[in-house]
Amino acid sequence: MSLSEAQKPSRDALTKAKGKTISDFEFAEESPQPDAHESEFIVIHFTDGTSVTIRIASNAENVAMHHEGMKPSEFDADFDVSFQDKS
Repeated sequence: MSLSEAQKPSRDALTKAKGKTISDFEFAEESPQPDAHESEFIVIHFTDGTSVTIRIASNAENVAMHHEGMKPSEFDADFDVSFQDKS
C-alpha cells in the first residue's frame, strides 16, 4: 500500500512506537468547537515516558462547503477499536 505525503507523519509516529511497552492509555473526546465535528482521540503511554496520540481527522469542513446548509458540526467522527487474538 502506498502512502500519500499527508499520511507519512502518521506512519513515522507509529514506527517510533514499534516494540515499546504500553504502560497506560487514555481515550477521550476532543472539546467541541462551534464550527467543527465532535471527535475522539487515543493517547498510548509507554514505559519509557513517551507516548503516541491517535486522533480522528476528517474533511467535514470541505464537504460542508460544497453542500448548502450543511455544517461541519453536524458530522460525528469516532473510533471503532477492536482487539484480535492470535490465530
